[in-house]
Amino acid sequence: MSLRARLLVTLASLAFAPVTLSACGDDDGGTPPPSPISDGGVDLGGGDVDLGGGDVDAGPPPADAGGLPTTSPGYEPGAPITATAGAWTWVDFPDARCQDGSPTGLAVNPSPTGSDRLVIYLEGGGACFNDLTCSTVANPNGFTAANFGRGPRNGIYDRSDATNPFRDWNIVYIPYCSGDIYAGNNPIPQRIAGVDKVFLGYVNMGHFLNRIVPTFADASMVVITGSSAGGFGAAFNFDRTQAAFGDVPVHLLDDSGPIMSSTFLSACLQDVLRDTWNLDATLPPTCTECRTRGTGLSNALPHVIARHPDRRFALLSATRDNVIRFFMGFGLSASCSLPDNYPSAQFTEGLLDLRDDVLMDVPNFRTWYITSADHTWLNRDPAYTAPGTPPVPLRTFIQQFIDGDPAWNHVGP
Repeated sequence: MSLRARLLVTLASLAFAPVTLSACGDDDGGTPPPSPISDGGVDLGGGDVDLGGGDVDAGPPPADAGGLPTTSPGYEPGAPITATAGAWTWVDFPDARCQDGSPTGLAVNPSPTGSDRLVIYLEGGGACFNDLTCSTVANPNGFTAANFGRGPRNGIYDRSDATNPFRDWNIVYIPYCSGDIYAGNNPIPQRIAGVDKVFLGYVNMGHFLNRIVPTFADASMVVITGSSAGGFGAAFNFDRTQAAFGDVPVHLLDDSGPIMSSTFLSACLQDVLRDTWNLDATLPPTCTECRTRGTGLSNALPHVIARHPDRRFALLSATRDNVIRFFMGFGLSASCSLPDNYPSAQFTEGLLDLRDDVLMDVPNFRTWYITSADHTWLNRDPAYTAPGTPPVPLRTFIQQFIDGDPAWNHVGP
């Protein structure tokens, strides 16, 4: 490995440090150093947790299927989950698999006040598609109850914060160990960074929804959200989540997972992700334009939003997000093999293009942009404010998003 590659690995390893609220400086002089991405900045300490579910035999990784699947799993209602209100309960899912083939699960924290609203949060933690990215992605050796510990307690999980829009909601926490932004359906082991990996994040989401939906059968509203890889994953899984919940309104809150147009998201990177994770098996079946090589992934978000004009879609992002720029920089190098410097001005232009051009006339899509190089926002104080006229705190933007308030609008530059 070259000296430059070793340096990039070292920088990428910093992605798993605890998040801070200080702004990261812009870094156009070289490759932007990754900000915290292991769990979207969520503090996994504190709070009670019932580690129910029992031990699960990891078993072997999924066998070679003799060819990649061409269709995505459908919704099949399963057994409801039993959990204590106001506390975290871990639930094993023996059929849900991490990138190393080991089983994983999810955690549930029912509302202590009896709310019928549900937020489904997808954890962040990078993306695995080559030697470098797979050596820094979150939870490469699996995620179990032991990894979850006592559960998250800050940001949107803080039930003691009267300004938290989700303080009394039912919460589902989906950990990230698939390495594929919850989008993969590739059971054939891929040898990457000297390790065999499978990419089944999308298949896992199907297993999770089969039990989440019956557990919250009386839900009046669902918000699917996530940070970083989880933000991309929430957007990728929106269509099937809405289908599973039927007439119950599902809305998307994407934290730091911008799906830019093909002008800014390179053809090389789009095709590498498509091939590594077998995205043709998981893209919306109604989206023919999503399967065009080099540009198709950029078409997915506009297609899904157009299919659901009565649902709300929101994107939170820093204008110079160092972490997303790090990954998008791979698209500037030959064969997407190393991250090149993705200029902050070009990243900002891509965000504005998404808002002002690609989705300009879409009334159910709004953005909260903040001038910063930081990464992920749902873990922070909801009073965090983006510039505007007038300035709008994050909590206000989210509350307006939840309520469908006519005042809900784009915020930031």
